[in-house]
Amino acid sequence: FAQIDRLSEHGDGARQFALLREIANAGGSGHAEICVPGELGDRQWLKVSAFALGYRRGYVLWCMEDITSRRQMEQVLTEERAKLIDFLENALIGFYAVDAAGAFEYANGTLAGWLGLAPEDMLDSRRRLADFIAGPGTDPQKPWNPFRRGFDGSQGEVTLRRMDGGE
Repeated sequence: FAQIDRLSEHGDGARQFALLREIANAGGSGHAEICVPGELGDRQWLKVSAFALGYRRGYVLWCMEDITSRRQMEQVLTEERAKLIDFLENALIGFYAVDAAGAFEYANGTLAGWLGLAPEDMLDSRRRLADFIAGPGTDPQKPWNPFRRGFDGSQGEVTLRRMDGGE
């Protein structure tokens, strides 16, 4: 608990620890992930758990687990996810994803701009991939597939139709 003593009296970690102590003293149990500042400016993350021991009032089993590595990995993943989203949103090509019914689940700004819509308008449940395919259209049996009926390839070209009808 010496590490917990280093928490700022007014910090979020101190509040979480105080709440955890209160819950345990009332006979409950719980856990909190608390950031403990280090002496050199580094941070350590602890998962602090408290379990009230029911056979003796006021007795609490405290457990601490160092979860710093996990939190660091989560931070790296969050940053990488943000980079991927930024890449997809700002790519010079259009990206999209549709469900089995052909309804848009994702469309980047480039594709939406080409089609004359905002990305959020592409996700409107009434919009389907087939609404934007020019020419012979999509196979009604495969609404997720942008290619016409009878096309057996896994890649090809399609012409898209804008909301105003232009191609």
